[in-house]
Amino acid sequence: MEMNAIKLIHVTSPWALESILASGVFHAFSGHPLNGDSGLNCFLLGQPGNLGQRFEGSGAALKLIWEGPVRRAGASPRLPLAPNILHDSMPWRCFIPVDSDLCRPRIIGFKIAAWALDEYIGFTCPFWYPHWLRKRLYRRAKLCALRRFRGLMQRRQKYLKVAGP
Repeated sequence: MEMNAIKLIHVTSPWALESILASGVFHAFSGHPLNGDSGLNCFLLGQPGNLGQRFEGSGAALKLIWEGPVRRAGASPRLPLAPNILHDSMPWRCFIPVDSDLCRPRIIGFKIAAWALDEYIGFTCPFWYPHWLRKRLYRRAKLCALRRFRGLMQRRQKYLKVAGP
């Protein structure tokens, strides 16, 4: 088992990202230790993970740092997975089980795709407005949303709790 700082990325939707940043908690789909998705799925930042798979939510990414122990788990790790350990099953995924209270990932940033930000703000404007005004109103709505995300990140605790539903 290794111990070093590892940068991770969790793919999610802008709405889920907002909830995570506001509460400091990621709620897993399941809390049962024998369920393979009872925790936080993530990828090593900058490494080619299986990003072609279908995600529940997409368009946004939460950037994290893991400073705890890491276990190379292989493609099909034996369940239940031990808490407080980053289980590395790359290139498929990395995984942090629920109730990992001794070691928590630290939130270091986020990223939102332009198309996802457009969906998030849901900007509509009457077609008869001049182009320059539509563009200005759209830019204002976009900046307001980004300021909200940045503000949530600055106000919240820096460590993410991985909890059950």
